[in-house]
Amino acid sequence: MKKTVLTALIFLLIGLALGYLLFSALDKSGAEPLELPSPQSKQSQLTSAALSAAELIKNGSFDKLAETVHPEDGVYFVPYSYVDKDANQHFISEQVAAFGTDERSYLWGYTDGEGAPIELTPKQYFEKFVYDEDYLSAPIIGRNYITMSGNSIENVGEAFPDCEFVDFHFSGFDEQYAGMDWTTLRLVFREYEGAYKLVAVIHAQWTI
Repeated sequence: MKKTVLTALIFLLIGLALGYLLFSALDKSGAEPLELPSPQSKQSQLTSAALSAAELIKNGSFDKLAETVHPEDGVYFVPYSYVDKDANQHFISEQVAAFGTDERSYLWGYTDGEGAPIELTPKQYFEKFVYDEDYLSAPIIGRNYITMSGNSIENVGEAFPDCEFVDFHFSGFDEQYAGMDWTTLRLVFREYEGAYKLVAVIHAQWTI
């Protein structure tokens, strides 16, 4: 009986102490308690934006994808890791919205090794150099670090300063290639009016 009363007394004292600490967090003028951190951090906002954009890409929802494009910077499409803004295709959101019906072929770059021109319609380019694997099911999703690199120079940080990116990465598919068949979809974002907006879609893989 004495043990039960003692235990109850201990819990009562703990409750009083917690109540005092909470009261101490209030401004003496009657202000609200100290604000707690937002449950959605910047990192989770970035990941959420990337997952949403990847799903729109997978579904070919170009009109919705256009809404994620940075309204001032537009978006660059990079077939291999190295970013060359003078050579990579660049589009504004209105142009991205029309990708589903745009039958024109654009020069997106040159194939690794062969150097053949990559002349494809937007839909063809997305199938070969954007969503060539099911990146939404990628086993590795990295924020703001290069998950894998080949011989291409990784210059995403220099090309897009003050931006953040998410890698959707497969480390390989066939054992006989010993990981040389890895592939990455890298989505680059810049903040605009409190939201992450897409500024680059980069396809990374092993290059010669």
